[in-house]
Amino acid sequence: MALKRNYLLDFFKGVAAFGVVLVHFQFPDITGKVLCSVGVAGVILFYLISGYFAYSDDDEKACRNLLKRFKRNLIITLTAVLVYFIFALVREIIAGSFGEWIMKFTDPVLYFRMFVMGDFEVIHGDPLWFMPALLYAYLILYCVHKFRLKKAAYIAMPFLLLLRIGMETYTNSFGADWHLSGNFIVGALPVMLLGHFIASRKDKFTSKPVSVTAVCCILSTLLMFVFVNVKIGDFDISQPFKIWCALSVFILALKLPEKKVCAPIGVLGDRYSLYIYLWHFLIGVIIKDILIANNAPEWVIDWCLPVIVIIVSTAVSAAIYHIKGAVRKDTPPAEKNNDSPKPDESDKTVARVTEMESRLNRLNRWLSEGGELTDAVRGDAKALDEYLRSGLWRSDFEADEAGRLPSDLPRGVLSEDAAYNALTEFDKRVNGENHV
Repeated sequence: MALKRNYLLDFFKGVAAFGVVLVHFQFPDITGKVLCSVGVAGVILFYLISGYFAYSDDDEKACRNLLKRFKRNLIITLTAVLVYFIFALVREIIAGSFGEWIMKFTDPVLYFRMFVMGDFEVIHGDPLWFMPALLYAYLILYCVHKFRLKKAAYIAMPFLLLLRIGMETYTNSFGADWHLSGNFIVGALPVMLLGHFIASRKDKFTSKPVSVTAVCCILSTLLMFVFVNVKIGDFDISQPFKIWCALSVFILALKLPEKKVCAPIGVLGDRYSLYIYLWHFLIGVIIKDILIANNAPEWVIDWCLPVIVIIVSTAVSAAIYHIKGAVRKDTPPAEKNNDSPKPDESDKTVARVTEMESRLNRLNRWLSEGGELTDAVRGDAKALDEYLRSGLWRSDFEADEAGRLPSDLPRGVLSEDAAYNALTEFDKRVNGENHV
């Protein structure tokens, strides 16, 4: 598992986020098809990443991690659905079609299409299909770990991938309802299982020379660009190459985590990619409505709208990220918890976080540099594991959230997954044995 920031993966996430924008606001002709394929491969990449980081050799840890991710993404999903609903409500009122629109919500089939098929078009939320699909896939992976079904899941994985390829080929070739492939069974689960499988056999997937992986990246990308524009008879056969492209760049990023390509896009991928994904469509619809209302020429909508949406979405996402960070940092402790800790309790918390931060840094250094598995390394891993299990981590995390820790205190150990991922990698390095 990635134990610290993967710069190359962040770069690819940034490119993928821009690509998703260009799926929904396409340039004309060949240019649009080529850049749209980048976005489709980008969605596949996002699911690969989610499945990869959901894996652990320790089923109990994996279940805890998956529940945590599920809860976090459920809140994000519900927030996004609410915002899009309000946006659609206002838009329909302005258009004078509120009555007809609101009646659609009396049809039970609508809710099946929304929460099973991922069809949120009724609230102008086309990209939102990704989030419920992610949640369902997390629940399935939870069951895979809970009931020790990894072997069965990996046997089913190639058949599910073939189902995805077949359904995507069908919908793209014959203009069928894209929600047949944009749902959790077809769109999310096969790829997340693939990412999960890669995590379980990371050493094998990253054992090939970098040059081989780089060639696969280039070749798969070129073939993807060719076959989104060239059909074989009536068939669009680009889907396998989109999966191959996403898989190749993902493995390349696992092999070269320290590789920096374009720092600004890497920062964007690290911090803003989710916000861009969630909000670009709403922003784009608003901008397009404004352009049309002002009689913008067709070439402006064709060639300028996608660029404007990317710029504005990035700016809005950056604003959300930094405002959220400022609020978390500046909220007075009284607003979050009226029970202020005693001075000695605060000192103990700072000392504990400092100690665990040092242990995590030492463990990460051993994992990065290799070397002998000493008693000191085992001791650091054991202490971190006990820290997570005892509830002290949660207490320290909440103290940090409430602003009760010094602003200059190193606190990487309190991030969502740092210690968990380090311990997962430690377990893998010692051949999956329970040394912690």
